[in-house]
Amino acid sequence: MAIREVRASGLEYLALVTELLQRARLADADAGLWEAADLQWWWRTPRRSDAVGHIFWIDDEGPVAGVVLTDWGRAWACDPIVVPGISTVTLPTIWARALEAVKACWPAPASRPTNIDPGSPG
Repeated sequence: MAIREVRASGLEYLALVTELLQRARLADADAGLWEAADLQWWWRTPRRSDAVGHIFWIDDEGPVAGVVLTDWGRAWACDPIVVPGISTVTLPTIWARALEAVKACWPAPASRPTNIDPGSPG
């Protein structure tokens, strides 16, 4: 099966991340940290991350991996999510794209406060 990379935001993102997390849970009931319902619940609060082009890898049956960025106000979270046993996207590829996505969301160097380290969680 061919896997393609797509970006999604808004309701398209919510649909893809919901399907990704449901597919991951069906593949392995014990894997992963988040449930699809968690991201559905978070959606009720508008966040800057809603407009970000979240990265997904999709096969003929739906999403197999993704990079989810969430703006929590004081800090952003980056959650790479993979469907165990199904995704053929390599972890180095997912992490490289995750780091690119994080860098794209971080303010330009001239506007960064000097007391914040871009590598720190908050």
